[in-house]
Amino acid sequence: MNLFYHIRQAFSNLRLNRFMSFAAVSVMTICMLLTCTLTLLTLSIDNELRTLQEENEIDIYIDKSVSQKKALAMEQTLLAIDNVESVTFVSKEQALEAYRARLGENGDILTEGWEKAEENPLRDSYIIHVKDIRLLDDTSEEIAKIKGVANVQASSEVAALLVRLRDTFRTTAMVMVVALGFVSLFIISNVVKLGMMARKDEIAIQKMVGATNHFVRMPFVIEGFVIGCLGAVIAFPLQWLLFDKLSSAIGSMVSGFAMLNFMEIWPFVIGAFLAAGIAVGVVGSWITIRRFLKV
Repeated sequence: MNLFYHIRQAFSNLRLNRFMSFAAVSVMTICMLLTCTLTLLTLSIDNELRTLQEENEIDIYIDKSVSQKKALAMEQTLLAIDNVESVTFVSKEQALEAYRARLGENGDILTEGWEKAEENPLRDSYIIHVKDIRLLDDTSEEIAKIKGVANVQASSEVAALLVRLRDTFRTTAMVMVVALGFVSLFIISNVVKLGMMARKDEIAIQKMVGATNHFVRMPFVIEGFVIGCLGAVIAFPLQWLLFDKLSSAIGSMVSGFAMLNFMEIWPFVIGAFLAAGIAVGVVGSWITIRRFLKV
């Protein structure tokens, strides 16, 4: 019976202060949209970095003056470098076969006479995978210092750009979570204050006849709960639409960049929205009414 009374009172407060309630729900929705969009962008970039780290490699070519036996002996030196995860030796004979395969039917014609080792213009080489793609340049520089290494090739520009974007989005998302969280708490607190001022006489009577703080507090806590839920319910479809448009736009601008599949993560998104909305709504209401009841 008390629960239905509290729910009726909560919705009565929301109707009475409909402008501030609308503002609270709007701020909550915007907060969720901005924070979630930045978070999903950050996770998408993290995913691309992991894929890039698996695919990206350092190719090193051994000086022609170094024998194949000595080239093979370099493996332990390369593995001793901190950021090196694995090394694969590719002999110039293997490189020749791979080159012929890429040329297709013209391979034998264009590489005719390269069968003998001394006639093969290709070099022994290593394919190196690293542990941390952010250290690609430093690792390449360290490898280049090894005696017998003629050339080092590594494409680190894309990796460096993704790392910078990821760090920027992550920092921005964290700042916005804190800032917009405070804004949401402030708006919700004011909604609750207005409701309390409108019912101050009723609350005073309730206290005089023995109503507990819990009884007085419940309608306002439910009010914060409703505001949080409404923000989450409104934000979720908007987030789905926004993320779909954003994915299409980024896909057309950055070839090969794959955003997260929203169909796979939507349960986590709606769960996070509800958890965040309810937490901010209830906490904001609880803090406000607690301070009021102490007066």
